[in-house]
Amino acid sequence: MKNLAKILAAGSVLMTAVAFDSQAAVVDGINLGVGPLALQDISAETIVTGVGQTLTGIGHITAIDNGSNFAAAGEELNFTYTATVAYDNGGIIVFSPGVNLQFFVDTAGTYQSLASNSATTPSTAVSSIQSGTNFLDFTSLTVPTLSPYNVTGAPTTGGFFGTGTDLTGTAPNGSGVGYFDVNTGGSGVANSVIQQNTLEFNGTTPYSLLFTSTFSVPGTNPTAMPVQDASTFTTNVIPEPDTIALLGLGLFVAASFSRKRQSA
Repeated sequence: MKNLAKILAAGSVLMTAVAFDSQAAVVDGINLGVGPLALQDISAETIVTGVGQTLTGIGHITAIDNGSNFAAAGEELNFTYTATVAYDNGGIIVFSPGVNLQFFVDTAGTYQSLASNSATTPSTAVSSIQSGTNFLDFTSLTVPTLSPYNVTGAPTTGGFFGTGTDLTGTAPNGSGVGYFDVNTGGSGVANSVIQQNTLEFNGTTPYSLLFTSTFSVPGTNPTAMPVQDASTFTTNVIPEPDTIALLGLGLFVAASFSRKRQSA
């Protein structure tokens, strides 16, 4: 019995060690890594100047955790988003909850051809990107409007928030921030890989993805999408367990246990 206890104890220690030795989560040719995830991008979006208008944006992921070799050959990861203005005083913008943010696996070169073509309309750009494989679906949460967005007249809650100056001039600049959860009703093939509610807004509201962006230069499509952004998406992924190692460990423990029983 003492030998059996020692074997089981050793197996338990090994199992614990191997369980944390995880593989990167790779879905549809996109390598999402093994832990906290930061996606960097370039994006282009429309200008909004009043309540009820819809902000439309497209983007291209350039790096995942500062690495650019995350997509299979011939693929790229792009995204689209739309948001409706609930409040705008010329410098502070609050968007209604329910902002849609979707990622798609497209043929390499798709984003660049859309962003630089002056004939491309926002709706054409969005539909072109969305013709790829639906990869991730997110919807913004309803969260309290905090400083610096909680100015007089602004709604007390929102789904996405922004600041901006000279939006219709020659040097538009500003920033945006939003808090998102996985759209569990969506069809994104990687939705199940995202760890839900591992981040926290204002110490009270859990969420799954943080979207931050800044823009300071005109975009390459001055007709339809004149603002170019640099954004970061922060989230957590569920790493794939090292199943082969776990299987080998199970066989080792089972064989050891069997041999001990036969010699007893």
